[in-house]
Amino acid sequence: MKIALVALISWASVAAGSAQAQELWNGVALGMTPREVLRVLPGAQATSDPSNKASFGELLVAMPGVDVFDHSGRAEFYFERNRLTTVRLFVEPQDLTQQSNQMVIEKIQAELGRPPECVLMMMLCSWRLPTRTVAFSAGGLEPPSALGVEYTGPSRARAR
Repeated sequence: MKIALVALISWASVAAGSAQAQELWNGVALGMTPREVLRVLPGAQATSDPSNKASFGELLVAMPGVDVFDHSGRAEFYFERNRLTTVRLFVEPQDLTQQSNQMVIEKIQAELGRPPECVLMMMLCSWRLPTRTVAFSAGGLEPPSALGVEYTGPSRARAR
């Protein structure tokens, strides 16, 4: 009986920890529905453009006027089978300079440490954490922007 109780308590702790640990960005968690994201982020808006499909999901929610590491930007929320898989943040192009790119990467590093995977010449870095993957990219991103930060769940770990 004691062993079963200890196992149950251990499982409950792991389950509770993993449920809390799946936050991707700003209170939005992996697996949320579009409706749940809209409820958590009052400034977010549902999108309905069928061409907004990417290899990692369908863009169903967007949020303009987002603070992206002290820069004006927007957030995009991508879903697979109506469940959140990816949050992408973009800094508005008019708010970018090479110096601002460096400032953003420094702020991410202050939060997450030095990236284990990084090509600084190309400004492509990623952090594979137990609960999420964070990728930073400067230059060549679509939609037109020169800087993006992407948050995905741990199972979708990939460098950008």
